[in-house]
Amino acid sequence: MQPRFIANFLFLIFVNVLVKPIYVFGIDMKVQNVVGAEDYGTYFSIFSFSFIFYIVLDLGLTQYNSRIIAQDFSSLKTYLPNFLMAKMGLGLVFFFLIFIGAILLGYDAKELYWLGLLGAIHFLNSLTNYLRSNVAALHLFKVDAVLSIINRMLLIIVCGFMLYGTYVQHFSIEDFILAQIGTLTFTALLSLVVVGRYAGLRSLSFNKDMIVNIIKEGYPYALLVLLTTIYTRTDAVMLKEILPIQGKTEAGYYAAAYRLLDMSNMFGLLMASQLLPMFAKLIKDKQYQEISHLAQTGFRIIMFISITLSVLIAGFSQDIIGMMYDDSAYPTVYVARILSLLILSFIPIASSYVFNTLMNANASLSVLNIIGMVGVVLNIILNFILIPEHGAIGAVYATIATQGLAALAHIYFANRIMGLQLPILLFCKILLFGVLMYTTLRYGIGWGFVSGGEDGLLNHLHWFIRFILMGVLSLPLALLSGLMDLGMLKDILNKKTQGSTT
Repeated sequence: MQPRFIANFLFLIFVNVLVKPIYVFGIDMKVQNVVGAEDYGTYFSIFSFSFIFYIVLDLGLTQYNSRIIAQDFSSLKTYLPNFLMAKMGLGLVFFFLIFIGAILLGYDAKELYWLGLLGAIHFLNSLTNYLRSNVAALHLFKVDAVLSIINRMLLIIVCGFMLYGTYVQHFSIEDFILAQIGTLTFTALLSLVVVGRYAGLRSLSFNKDMIVNIIKEGYPYALLVLLTTIYTRTDAVMLKEILPIQGKTEAGYYAAAYRLLDMSNMFGLLMASQLLPMFAKLIKDKQYQEISHLAQTGFRIIMFISITLSVLIAGFSQDIIGMMYDDSAYPTVYVARILSLLILSFIPIASSYVFNTLMNANASLSVLNIIGMVGVVLNIILNFILIPEHGAIGAVYATIATQGLAALAHIYFANRIMGLQLPILLFCKILLFGVLMYTTLRYGIGWGFVSGGEDGLLNHLHWFIRFILMGVLSLPLALLSGLMDLGMLKDILNKKTQGSTT
């Protein structure tokens, strides 16, 4: 199972890395520049406001569904129509809440119109994620990988024609919104067709009691998602509230750096989407030794990815920020310092994608929710202490501390509940890999030009060439430290995997 998991995960990473950065830098940032700060700012503000209510659209149903379908494939035919009806009901509640909230905030007619359109985007996103959870639960990971990029691919094509052609002079934020609705509608319908085919669904029949039970069963998952969202997203809000004069500016600097952390988190989310159904199936079959092996394999891979990205982004932070933003709006040195520290939190966050997911698959939700509650309280207290003196840097310290302790708690309780017996040697290999990456970058490759890499041997090369070179060297360093297993890589290259459709 381990070679198969790695092969599927690498394919998932490949297709997403191929498409999503093109969308972020080629479409999203282009839209922001074309429509102007005012329209994009209004769009982003309304989008963020409606996103606050996103939890209502899901209520933990996606994670709950993934676990139960993975444990019993045959239940999909019964659950699918009832889950769809539950999603429709939650969608109505969602739209009611966002419009009530918007009216109370004094939204005008145009803003309410945009809110309705953006609400449709959230609903379609939620519906597509639910449908894809069924595909992943059936261990059809390559199919899920393709579905995961369909929307972005279509947006790149549709918006690409408008943004890089003569129509760009007439392009508006509404064009962008409507394009998202169109591509998401197609993706949702395609996902429904795929899931319906594998479920053998020929007609829809609903069971009121089952729908009510589904929503009730999703509550603990919803609480977990809510708590995690609060202690990972509250920093920017607290910056604005605690610092009355510079709060908005500091929050903007923090958000500029957070964009890179958000993109990095894609790797953890992709891994979790594969691990959850695999863990759930193994737990049902009581294959505890295989669970331990799979957890260790996932942990090693995500540590390799997170340490590599963190070292690279931190080492070239000034060059990256200088490339992305105008120094007059986002002071390069200061924002780069925020980024170089903030990206380090990706390492503990990434580990939680493995062990949090394992306990989620085991339905150990009470433990996870307690960890989440402690994380919320700790994060708020640390932000109140650190932000007044250190601003955005203080929020970063709070994030690193909260995520670090949460990761340790996830590892400890996953080991205790599931009996993983993680070897100390594994943690030593992780530490050694981090040291090798840091040492090679600083004294061999050299930091970015702006970052002052006078100790590096290759400072005469452009920073992006050194960035790529360091990325290439990460794999040999991982093999040297023992973090990555050469034998497992040989298995993948020799195609010694089972279930080519999974």
